[in-house]
Order: sequence, then C-alpha cells, then structure tokens
Amino acid sequence: MKITKLPFYYNSHNTPSNGGRPDILPFNLVFDEELKMFRQIPTRELNDILKSVYDEGSLVDGSLSSNSGNHYIPKIIDYIEQHFELNSKRRILEIGYGTGLFLNELKSRDVKI
Repeated sequence: MKITKLPFYYNSHNTPSNGGRPDILPFNLVFDEELKMFRQIPTRELNDILKSVYDEGSLVDGSLSSNSGNHYIPKIIDYIEQHFELNSKRRILEIGYGTGLFLNELKSRDVKI
C-alpha cells in the first residue's frame, strides 16, 4: 500500500509549522515475509529525518489515551476527511495504540469500526 502524502508529526506544535521538518511524507506499507508483520518501507529521506528528530530527543509526547495526545485526534480526522468521505458505508481498520479515543471519534461520525 502506498500513500503519497501522509502527514508527518514528530512533536506537538501550536502552529501549522512542523519545526522545520516536512509536513508531508510518503508512506509505503508492505507485509514483511521474514518478520511476518506489516511494516513501513524505510527510505533514506525518512531515516535521515527520524534520526535527526530522535537525536534531538524528540518523541511524540503522548499517546491518544492521554490528555497530551488528544490534540492529535482532530488533526488526524481532518486529514482523513480531506481524502475520504466518512459515512456509514465506509469501513475503517485502525491499527494503533491507546484506549480507543480515535475509534470513538470515528464511530461518532457513523463510520463502521
């Protein structure tokens, strides 16, 4: 699966700026037969960006199950709504973390989970 424009968030920002990093990166998901799992195909660009933000000590500052992570939900939902129509015929498989806050938001929009 290839998504050519996926938002890249590496830290909390109060402005649309992403701290000098790209706002959008391509995302390529494959099933790794050796590891028997889905994973993102690494690219040199992605590896360089991740190395730089990790070297700065930057980690996403909260899961979607904590108050510090709640501000990500509207950003993620906005992105999805810009690219897909959310309705009762749409089905979404969310593979992620947290306690279901993101899924509850989708369900409130009449999306089948």
